[in-house]
Amino acid sequence: MNTRSADLVLTEDGVFEFADHPSDLGYRVTFVTEATATNPIAHRDAPQGQTAGQLLADPRTLPVSAIIERTEYALAGRFATIATIAEVTGQVTRPRPSPAGTPAEPVG
Repeated sequence: MNTRSADLVLTEDGVFEFADHPSDLGYRVTFVTEATATNPIAHRDAPQGQTAGQLLADPRTLPVSAIIERTEYALAGRFATIATIAEVTGQVTRPRPSPAGTPAEPVG
């Protein structure tokens, strides 16, 4: 299997080109959302020069969670497999049995 990595991929920028082109060439693409970075996106009509607080307070701002969700929806099953860092590195933890009624604890 051929692999390729990038130094930095912003969740909302270049992701589709990064996944689509290699996919078109026959590569299997794995997109690790946790390995990307993003920031909230201001609404097109938001004033320029907002502080971070103003940007986050504006209900029209597209939050990071929405950017990630939309990106994964657009990629999954079309151009890429979505995976976690643990899945890619083989460090997936499995739940440790726990007493009834308490949450399971991960095993490292």
